[in-house]
Amino acid sequence: MSSDDDCPGDMWVITRKAPAEVMEELVKVYQEAYQNYPEYAENGKEKIISYLNGLTQMRPEGFLVAMLNDEIVGFAVEGFYRLQGERIGEIMEVAISPRAKGKGLGKKILNLLLTVLSRYQCDRVYLEVGRENKIAYKLYQKVGFKSFRDDGKWIHMVKEAASDTQPASVAPQQEDNS
Repeated sequence: MSSDDDCPGDMWVITRKAPAEVMEELVKVYQEAYQNYPEYAENGKEKIISYLNGLTQMRPEGFLVAMLNDEIVGFAVEGFYRLQGERIGEIMEVAISPRAKGKGLGKKILNLLLTVLSRYQCDRVYLEVGRENKIAYKLYQKVGFKSFRDDGKWIHMVKEAASDTQPASVAPQQEDNS
């Protein structure tokens, strides 16, 4: 879909793929992404497959796969639901292989997820990040997420919708100065 300016010569492609088609590669990326954070990961191939299948069942159209030079190096899953009249977005998973870290893929896929969720006109977007995953935490802060709870293992974050954004079907109201 797009090339990444931070990595000239490499082509990032972010696409929607059915996880069943690429399950072995997704398991590998998941294991690589969590190798330094085992306390936040599912353990064992069968549990990882079960987890990924569960995400797919919850939000089949929300699964994004990132490729670099025809190799899967990351994936992400977004979710959307309504709760007490509000439209809530959720970033359910972001996994980037160390083979692709430091090249801007995390930021690119996060911004794409936020763009997709903005189409649902979400009032806010939630995510959780492992307390020890400082790199991801800083990235989430840079794009506007704020911490609202730390339970000792996970930091829960939220990004409020921009106050100047209105649904496309609603025209901005103008003051009557007459």
